[in-house]
Amino acid sequence: MIEYKLWALIEELSTGSYKTSDYLASVMNVSEKTVRTRIKELNLTLKDHGAEIISKQRCGYLLQVNKSEKWMSFIQEKDNIFDTTPTNSEERVRYLLFTLLNRMDYVKLSDISEFLYISKKTISTELKKVEIILDQFNLSIERKPYYGIRVIGHEFDMRCCLIRNFMLSGYSLPGMKERQEEGTKEIAKALLSLGKEYGLRFSESAFQNLVVYIFLSLSRMKQGMYVERPIEEEDNVIDPLGFEVADKLYQVLMKDREHPLKEDEIYYTGIYIAGKRSIGSGSEGKFNFVISEKIDNLVMEMLSEIHKSYKIEFRNNLNLRMMLNQHLMPMEIRIRYGIPLENPILDEIKDKHLFAFTMAQQACIPLVRSFGRTLSESEIGYIALSFALALEQTKSEIKKRNILLVCASGKASSQLLSYKFRQEFGDYIDTMNVCNVYELDHMEMEDYDYIFTTVPIFQKVNIPILEIHDILERYEIMAVKDLLQLGNLHFLKEFYKEDFFFYDIDGGTREEVLEQMCKKISERADLPEGFYESVLERESMGATDYGNLVAIPHPIKMTTDETIIAVGILKEALVWSKHPVRIVILVALSEEETGDVQKFYEVTTKFISNGQSVTRLIEKPNYETFVSLLGE
Repeated sequence: MIEYKLWALIEELSTGSYKTSDYLASVMNVSEKTVRTRIKELNLTLKDHGAEIISKQRCGYLLQVNKSEKWMSFIQEKDNIFDTTPTNSEERVRYLLFTLLNRMDYVKLSDISEFLYISKKTISTELKKVEIILDQFNLSIERKPYYGIRVIGHEFDMRCCLIRNFMLSGYSLPGMKERQEEGTKEIAKALLSLGKEYGLRFSESAFQNLVVYIFLSLSRMKQGMYVERPIEEEDNVIDPLGFEVADKLYQVLMKDREHPLKEDEIYYTGIYIAGKRSIGSGSEGKFNFVISEKIDNLVMEMLSEIHKSYKIEFRNNLNLRMMLNQHLMPMEIRIRYGIPLENPILDEIKDKHLFAFTMAQQACIPLVRSFGRTLSESEIGYIALSFALALEQTKSEIKKRNILLVCASGKASSQLLSYKFRQEFGDYIDTMNVCNVYELDHMEMEDYDYIFTTVPIFQKVNIPILEIHDILERYEIMAVKDLLQLGNLHFLKEFYKEDFFFYDIDGGTREEVLEQMCKKISERADLPEGFYESVLERESMGATDYGNLVAIPHPIKMTTDETIIAVGILKEALVWSKHPVRIVILVALSEEETGDVQKFYEVTTKFISNGQSVTRLIEKPNYETFVSLLGE
């Protein structure tokens, strides 16, 4: 059998072109002498499988297949043995992580280095990346002279780490692909039956995640890897339904098993069930669902945070309050125990509901303080859905507008356009009148909110004008709806002022950029003492970069007498917290109530969501371009 890492050499030599020993040594991170030695080793085996490595002076080496049928049979056998071949840094990190998490004893770095055919320096670099991943699950690496290294920490955290980094990505554990498929089918069947019996509900992704956890738990129990419950662990942190279902589940799954079941396994599986189940309308089984006072208080803090930051009043929205309570009950368990959560629609949420996602990030600050952990974007995304629904419900109370249609064509065409407006925008229109351009001077402009015209208007009027075609194009319909929904966008100039538009921000770190912007602002307005520190404190609570090269930082609390919105265009992109950023919108709202804050954020997040608009501002970084893009 060919050793694991020698397949990387075979793949390099299978491209149809000669490769020099110098090239092979560089890509495999070994010496040329080692390459030549391994090629000799390979040839001893390959000849028995219909192939050989040939050499050509001044050209290098090439894999030559002599008996294709025999070689293809060998290749297929290789594919069944190895799920992946670690040939780059990412794959090596995955291999190291998997190897360390599935060993109870120590392993020497020299043995791993030799097996992977990489230098000790490279293995040390990859190990640092592994430690960063382990730290996210409260795990660490223990080093013991002359013995090697091993992962230490709680077994439950090790399982969560394996699930998050391997099994949720569709990766089958080496050597157990078929057993995993059969085992998960049996678990899923039993769990579905118990779910129906007890009135349990799961999302599709949560159900799959739970099935994988139970399969992994059974597999590790066979290897003698059990979870142990800390002595100080409280009994009342989980609702009893999860425990009872876990107990029944293991009775079904382990009735014919030889290895014993420890009570702590039932306890942690109960935790996992409680953290994954959906709570809401419908049967909750024979146990009452009781929202704790702690969770309800946290929800009220979240809604207060929204009011403080965005001047949007959700504290009296009982429906939103109950939705968040129901979501936070299992979420608290996930956060406390580090249970991974997948959100398959996260990108869609950020794309279509960016303002709601922004609000959710701010609303989660009390949770970060309470739980002592930052929340993943997947968790924030689900909370954002509740805010997106609440925002849509506030839009149901549409402010109707009075509009004037100006047409140059005949009466029939004017009536057709009027009918089209009523059909498309009837929910937004209170009164609508039609006139031609010559009658415009006789119309009372104060009676209308907007003019929609098919011809240019040269006389001065004091209300917004939007030019359209006689037959509305699709893009025009969307533009008109945006205008009627958001109203006159002239209010944006009260938020975005040219004095606070900076196109020359230079900084190598997030902190340097924010410090420079605060300094520029203070040259034009009075900033309270500690403003910069307040912005950094907010950054420590969670990310403010949303992708699309934009970040929207702001202080942890309102400290300015007047609203200040500063826009900074960076000379070079830098990684903010997770994403590269070129545009920074630093928001400092005053404590005075204003009804335009929600509209301000809606327009701003719409701009951020439009990658073309962001690119155009970066290419032409000036105030006029920015204001024009906001109005599009």
